[in-house]
Amino acid sequence: MRETLLAFWERLRANFWFVPSLMALATAGFSYGVTRIDANRPVHDLMGWLWSGGADGARSLLSTIASSMITVAGTVFSITIAALTLAGSQFGWRLLRNFTRDLGNQIVLGTFVSTFLYCLLILRTVRSEDEGGFVPHVSVTCAVVFAVASVGVLIYFIDHMARSIQAESLIAAIGADLRETIRALRNSSDEEVLVGPPAVDGPMDSVLAEESGYLEHLNHDRLVEFAERKSLLIESCLGPGDFVMRGSELFKVHGAVSLNRHEQKELREATKLDCRRTPTQDLRFGVRQLTEIAVRALSPGINDPYTAMTCADWLADCLGELGCKQNVLLCRFGPSGEPRLLERTVSFEEVTNLSFDSFRIYGAESLIVMIHLLNLLTRLGLHVQEEYCRAVLRQHSKAAAEVALAACRGQWDRERLEAAATRARSVLAE
Repeated sequence: MRETLLAFWERLRANFWFVPSLMALATAGFSYGVTRIDANRPVHDLMGWLWSGGADGARSLLSTIASSMITVAGTVFSITIAALTLAGSQFGWRLLRNFTRDLGNQIVLGTFVSTFLYCLLILRTVRSEDEGGFVPHVSVTCAVVFAVASVGVLIYFIDHMARSIQAESLIAAIGADLRETIRALRNSSDEEVLVGPPAVDGPMDSVLAEESGYLEHLNHDRLVEFAERKSLLIESCLGPGDFVMRGSELFKVHGAVSLNRHEQKELREATKLDCRRTPTQDLRFGVRQLTEIAVRALSPGINDPYTAMTCADWLADCLGELGCKQNVLLCRFGPSGEPRLLERTVSFEEVTNLSFDSFRIYGAESLIVMIHLLNLLTRLGLHVQEEYCRAVLRQHSKAAAEVALAACRGQWDRERLEAAATRARSVLAE
């Protein structure tokens, strides 16, 4: 249940409408409560600094604030679209999700929309003397307060948008999300590492996918509960982030002669497919985002090696956070103590390859990028002690030195590269 709620919350956060809608609903309820205060308490019983004009003045003020807010909301939306277009063309369109899920942008839009809606709801309650004579002084005062607050929010939005489209801020945000994903996967409960698949005798059945899409997340609790109830062992054939083709194998169910249609449907419902990848359980998603920015920065059209070097810094930081994970199986046990769910993990080697292969392919001719990459591998070698991880880093440092030296043209540049490669070899020695 917890994993399902977290995945649902992640999808809501990625939608630009969720927070503004909540703020609009809260504003509607607040407007009703304030008008009740105006209807039940005379003006002279209230504080003297409240707005105390007549019905015509209240209508004019509320109309002015409402029209201003909807205009500003349109301007904010236009600025956001322009910023998203700029960021998408420079950093990659798959990064637009980071802007739409930004809580600050959602609150800004929700503030302007809520102020506009509040003024409309209060405006309908204003009545002149001919209509019964009701002027909601407290409500109009709140509208003025909301308008002043909206000015402050507008200033914040301009500053926030100017900073959020900077490469350093965007890369740091992706790196922070990646570290959060690593910690969440590390802290998941009831996991034990196995060096290989357990010996399982007896019958086995398979569950095939009926839809296509990227595997967003697995509901581990539901799978373990099903396997415990049926005394089975479920082996997941795919992991979060993998693309599921219609008709491909989702699970291998050990101990089952033949699952009926209802049981297969129950297992399929423990998976969530989507048309795009999300970082809910997908460790490789954030790595791909950073490498995509680096590849674009190293392209001849952009030629921005320093942005690529910033991406390499955050990738190395996340590799240090990941720790030495080999390509093994994670086993989740049921309440009976028996193994119930097997899931393959993402290894340190796979993440390292995904992180640094692109730098050798696209940045081999950039001297500063390759020297920076060798220095990062050296620093990682000082951080990790397991021989498995050090062997992976040795291979990458050797390959980086080879391609960089092959593309090197000057003797001095060659000497600098050889010095960086020598430092890496000495630190990463067996």
